[in-house]
Amino acid sequence: METKEKNTATPYDLDGKPPLKLAIPLGLQHVLAMFVGNLTPLLIITGVCGIESGSALQVALLQNAMLVAGIVTLIQIYTIGPVGGKLPIVMGTSSGFIGVCRSVAVTMGSGVAGYGAILAASFIGGLFETVLGGFLKPLRKFFPAVVTGTVVLSIGLSLISVGIGSFGGGSTAPDYGSLENLFVGTVVLVVIIALKHGTKGFTSFSSILLGIIVGYILVSIMAMVLPTTFTYTDETGAVVEATKSWVVNWSKVADASWFAIPKIMPVKWVFDAKAIVPICIMFVVTAVETVGDISGITEGGLGREATDKELSGGVMCDGLGSSFAALLGVLPNTSFSQNVGLVAMNKVVNRYSIGIGGIFLIACGLFPKLAALISIMPQSVLGGAAVMMFSSIVISGIQLITKWPLSPRNVTIVSVALGVGYGLGSNSAVLAQLPESINLIFGGSGIVPAALFAIILNIILPKDEKTEVEFYVKDGDHVENKQLVGKIYGDIRVLLCGERTALNYLQRMSGIATYTSQVAALLEGTGIKLLDTRKTTPNNRIFEKYSVRVGGGNNHRYNLSDGVLLKDNHIGAAGGVKQAISMAKAYAPFVRKIEIEVENLDMVKEAVEAGADIIMLDNMTTEQLKESIDYIAGRAEIEVSGNVTKENIARLTGLGVNYVSSGALTHSAPIMD
Repeated sequence: METKEKNTATPYDLDGKPPLKLAIPLGLQHVLAMFVGNLTPLLIITGVCGIESGSALQVALLQNAMLVAGIVTLIQIYTIGPVGGKLPIVMGTSSGFIGVCRSVAVTMGSGVAGYGAILAASFIGGLFETVLGGFLKPLRKFFPAVVTGTVVLSIGLSLISVGIGSFGGGSTAPDYGSLENLFVGTVVLVVIIALKHGTKGFTSFSSILLGIIVGYILVSIMAMVLPTTFTYTDETGAVVEATKSWVVNWSKVADASWFAIPKIMPVKWVFDAKAIVPICIMFVVTAVETVGDISGITEGGLGREATDKELSGGVMCDGLGSSFAALLGVLPNTSFSQNVGLVAMNKVVNRYSIGIGGIFLIACGLFPKLAALISIMPQSVLGGAAVMMFSSIVISGIQLITKWPLSPRNVTIVSVALGVGYGLGSNSAVLAQLPESINLIFGGSGIVPAALFAIILNIILPKDEKTEVEFYVKDGDHVENKQLVGKIYGDIRVLLCGERTALNYLQRMSGIATYTSQVAALLEGTGIKLLDTRKTTPNNRIFEKYSVRVGGGNNHRYNLSDGVLLKDNHIGAAGGVKQAISMAKAYAPFVRKIEIEVENLDMVKEAVEAGADIIMLDNMTTEQLKESIDYIAGRAEIEVSGNVTKENIARLTGLGVNYVSSGALTHSAPIMD
């Protein structure tokens, strides 16, 4: 068995522990990628709810947001029972809830009470999503690769504008798009590309982190040689002097405290249906996004589709994590698409390394000075990494969509979902005349309508009929070497996907049928029936036993309920041969035969006297067989078993045996090639 202990794993291994000198920077990369995004929703919604910027309450909420993100990330990575996908997923405050939370806050009066209503609704909605995650397996059929791929593609497309916005210094910054901001973003991007593809080992793994560090150094040098302030004319026409957005404000680090204790339920909850209903609807939407994120992680980082258990556990973690976040005054937590892009780009999927990032987030929640060091990162520095990371999500979506052939049906699903669904979301003005509830759900990033259209079209559009099979022989026919047995017509990409598996089954089952045929030929004319056993390959018994029948053999029991066969363990438990047969007769239906396995003449005598219907002579020499068969003298049917192969079966002919069972028919038959 292969295990990866302590420092033996690489960053590309899902499990195991790489050296800390690798794990720490790799985990820190993920924190840097999501730190600002984790706090932004809180800054927006607390502002709408009248919570003063920089107030003790807002600072406490921001601190708790980091703590919650770290704890829920660790649960997602390492799981608690069925909760968690056991995948390298970073969790954080969801930006997808900004629209609905803003609406709820306005409806509730834009005060602290509105924020309390959001938290109460988030707690209930989180529990609702947890239940939804538990029932995700039967719903999995609605999320084939073409659907999840479309969702992942939509997530990536929705983030590209965010990434380029940061690249320019932050879309709300007065100096957005300045030459300095574009220069900083470009340098960071070039450094990341150079390290990623021009080096190996640590510098390649940690290209994002090192690129951001270079960005910090660059803006610090720029602050020494270039002006750090500028003047501009605001919307009122006034001339305003401001600090350039690429300047690092080190005073925030100096002013931050060293340690702070998180506050539980810092805001009083308010339960109101006007908040609960729309937020619960949004939790359904975020479950779809999480399915997309998980699919993006497994496809982009692991090169496979997500399992039912991973999807279910991931969505349940989303739900419970959001309920836990509400207890600490934080908005709903969900998987962070930014980090999906990071995994898709550098292929680092090691859970231990990402877990280090979760621990770092917890530390940021407990040690504000550490959090401040990251929070002062200029947007243009982050943007240099973000433009590449977010585009990588788009590539993961394309990989999922093209995992199966782009048939006309799949082209229609993707085209309509992106063209109409994503188009509606990214151009929300077209929905201005519709009810506000529609705008809240569909007028955000475009992910929700794209997902909805993809799911609906996948259900209603008929599946493509594109594969035909023509056989020239039937099961049991004798074939010669290189003989054509059939033809398959269809899309070449579909055929190549299943070619190796189909050939493996054909070789394996043909081998069993051929070997059985050869053994059965040795018993031809003797009246002895050739039987198989239950020694079959897991999950393939039905195919292997069918192959035995095709080869001219007969099936013994398919499972334990098909007959009563008393073996040495039963005999020992019952206290002897006679007792075992007596107990079997007392409980088995009278139409069912009682068979017992014996190893010597004394056991044969007891079996005959107890009235066994079939006596299996197991692992006996030829002399022992003759002696036992003579004693039975037709009073029971006789089966011979134990190390029966093609090479020694001839010795059993002429002895008066009724059946011969051989496990070799299924466990030792050579494959046909």
